[in-house]
Amino acid sequence: MNPEENSRFEAANKKIHPVESQWHYQILTKHGFAPLTKDAAGFVRCYEYQHPSGRKIRASTGANADWWIDMETKKQGYWSTLDSWLDTLMKDGG
Repeated sequence: MNPEENSRFEAANKKIHPVESQWHYQILTKHGFAPLTKDAAGFVRCYEYQHPSGRKIRASTGANADWWIDMETKKQGYWSTLDSWLDTLMKDGG
């Protein structure tokens, strides 16, 4: 990269992304989780959520990183499996 390209790259990597604008926000809040991470910067970002039961989910997003992990069970998956995992989890009492 030349210096100008490097400068633009670095600036883009510092962009702040509010949690409300991320793919996981609507899914997790629908199931009663509240975001602990309000915003994050970078091409790949992690956001943590907590349910009133104490369970935590970490969701990652960005360049090739749309996945989640249940911090209690260590179950993880890609974005398309989060809603069904939470449906199952909430049926079992959270």
